[in-house]
Amino acid sequence: MVDGPTGHEPAPGEAPRTDEEAIASMRAWLVDLYGPLPEIDTLVVASVHQQTSFREGKPRSEWPILRTVHFVQSWLGVPTDRSATLAVVGRGIDGSMTLSRLRPIPGTERNLLTEHEARNAVARVLRDLGRADQPAESVPLTLQYIYDWRSDDSVDLRPVWMLADGPFVIDAHTGEPGRNG
Repeated sequence: MVDGPTGHEPAPGEAPRTDEEAIASMRAWLVDLYGPLPEIDTLVVASVHQQTSFREGKPRSEWPILRTVHFVQSWLGVPTDRSATLAVVGRGIDGSMTLSRLRPIPGTERNLLTEHEARNAVARVLRDLGRADQPAESVPLTLQYIYDWRSDDSVDLRPVWMLADGPFVIDAHTGEPGRNG
């Protein structure tokens, strides 16, 4: 087990005393099983659930706390649909995982415009259309990937900031305005 922030390392068979100790133990367990995550991946704690277990012959105040932690895997700072839900009791850890080793689709690893940069591009478009009085913040923006099937076995993905429901877009790499379709 890994030392928690309190410096207390649970004794063999002892349940972690804090959420932080349980989380540290689970992270260490995952590293022991699968090796370290790549630097671009992180496991973010989404929730911690505590429940008291029953131990015969011990007063209620000494019953160990069972902890279940739900982690969400993020990649390059973006939450994914990959996760792990782990439970720790004493020294045992069990749960379900849908973790993955992720890699970028070639061509998509370039830096994307931030929402602030995309809003600046929207303001330029509004000025060019003679609508400079409309604030760029009033235009709903969502970051999306538009795809175009180049062949039966190849797809071209293009990240865009979609304006409202489209079809107008801001290219998420260049900031140039465009149209989907």
